[in-house]
Amino acid sequence: GTVVYDAAPGKLIMDKTNVYDAVVAIKTKDVDPANIAPAFQYGSVDLSNSVFTNNATGLKITSKDDSSNTNSIINTIFLFEDSTINNPVHIELNDVDNLAVLKNSFFGNGEVANEYRGTAIKATNSSLLVAKELNSDLLNMPVDGNDFYNLSSGIESINTDNVAREITITGSYFTKVNESINIDKYATGMIYQNEIDVPQGTEENKTYGISIGSNSAMVVTDNTFTTSNAMPIGVYGVILTDSDSNKMDVYRNNFEGNFT
Repeated sequence: GTVVYDAAPGKLIMDKTNVYDAVVAIKTKDVDPANIAPAFQYGSVDLSNSVFTNNATGLKITSKDDSSNTNSIINTIFLFEDSTINNPVHIELNDVDNLAVLKNSFFGNGEVANEYRGTAIKATNSSLLVAKELNSDLLNMPVDGNDFYNLSSGIESINTDNVAREITITGSYFTKVNESINIDKYATGMIYQNEIDVPQGTEENKTYGISIGSNSAMVVTDNTFTTSNAMPIGVYGVILTDSDSNKMDVYRNNFEGNFT
């Protein structure tokens, strides 16, 4: 028969809202399961001035959308106080190329073991803008952006389709985060003017500020890395794996403390 596509993606707008104790607090839904108009397959989210507490997954956003249907997460607090839930994810992204994460705070639970404290942002095949505000002038973007505390992982970017995505992370503060920024591969963009305090690691379980994998072309500059560990064992500022030195620019960063 004939199928007529007349669905359009919706937008969920939430401001000054408390959401707690959910398995998945917010999830974008497929409005076109027949895949007739894949450019308009999923809805989008604008979240601001809210508090998310004890959600196993805070936001699960899938897009596969054009750049006109944007998502934003602004000035929101993500908390975890329930020690019975392991490895939560505050924001989970899949195929999202139009999200701005601006001036939020992400907390894990300091009462549980480091490896179970969860991840702030887990992005698969997605672009990222993590900053204070939208600004096309990257070199003059305000630097007081997002905060990350007591987490196993701060920002994790996973690439499974070998398509380069742009990642910009600036003005963020990381403390007691085992793996602050972990970029798998195939990334472009900038990581600059962040403050990253790297906790104690071990020879088996290293901790680090920034790790970038192969086939990436990024600029890492003007970041401050600190650590208070007594011995330089398993503690790294920047790790580059299979890096092409002609494509990676790492310069003018400050390292304070006993790094490996």
